Amino acid sequence: MDLRSEQNKNEGEMKALKEEKGILEKKNEDLNSELKKIENKLGKFNKDLKESEYKKSKLEKENKWIETEKDFFGKSIYNIINIKQ
Repeated sequence: MDLRSEQNKNEGEMKALKEEKGILEKKNEDLNSELKKIENKLGKFNKDLKESEYKKSKLEKENKWIETEKDFFGKSIYNIINIKQ
């Protein structure tokens, strides 16, 4: 193999590697963008969770009956009758 054909082969490989690098960089950008979206959603979820826990605690302090009746929350009247029996 002469020097010229070796150089052409190397240039071809270099071009292919540059194209692959470009594709991988684009994928990386897309994944980083998606990661930021997920981190934002997670941050909002954590904020909402803390706010909900605070509101729940406040309601329980203001309404003492909640503690004694919370076993009935989310139950139908038929389930409540069965529980009380």
